[in-house]
Amino acid sequence: MAFYRSCDLGAMVTAIDPDVINGSEDVFATVELTGTYTRGMMVVDWNGQLKKPSNVRLVTSMDTLKAREYFDRML
Repeated sequence: MAFYRSCDLGAMVTAIDPDVINGSEDVFATVELTGTYTRGMMVVDWNGQLKKPSNVRLVTSMDTLKAREYFDRML
């Protein structure tokens, strides 16, 4: 069975119930606006090469069964 993954629903469920988060990582991220490397894409400094302080907490793992209960009610 395929599971639809919606980033918007995932963001909302983590805001509603942070207990669905199994793992996260604090990183520096920015949005590329100039088109030098990409355009409108979030660029994450996973390895800390830019030596900038973290400004984003990215969810890396989620309890999908618990989140699914919220998804069903949202839809």
